[in-house]
Amino acid sequence: HPDDQRTLNLVLQAYLAFGDYTNALQLVSGQISREPDNAAALVNQAGVLLRMGNSSNAITLLTQALAITNDTMARLNRAYAYLQTGNLPAAEADYLELDNLRADAFSVHFGLAKIAELRHDTNLAIHHFELCLSAAPAGTIKWQEARKRLDALEPPARKH
Repeated sequence: HPDDQRTLNLVLQAYLAFGDYTNALQLVSGQISREPDNAAALVNQAGVLLRMGNSSNAITLLTQALAITNDTMARLNRAYAYLQTGNLPAAEADYLELDNLRADAFSVHFGLAKIAELRHDTNLAIHHFELCLSAAPAGTIKWQEARKRLDALEPPARKH
């Protein structure tokens, strides 16, 4: 059912759940070949590429999607892809834009904290990880990851 978006999404989710990235990529590539300006399909294809470790090609697709729509998931994925490729200024610009848009605060500050860590700016990383903790419910996996990263950065006298 190539024209049934609901079925395509279900099949895509099944492929992703089973780690079948080759078929997932083929599915979204076919969708893009029929609809080159389908922003959702571009974001989906980029998501598959990110899972495959192909961040550079994902950036191209996400930039194309962002030219069509200002989708926060596209920008978040592009920020992550830039981070994965080491383009810290571009990643930071996307995360700051997401912060201005009031996007998922945890993801934004986690990304900014990782950038600060890579730049060896411990105080800024601590600040962003603290914001992560306030943005995620205590005890969740996200909260635990931020807490773990924060504990590794904080000097013993400062720990809560």
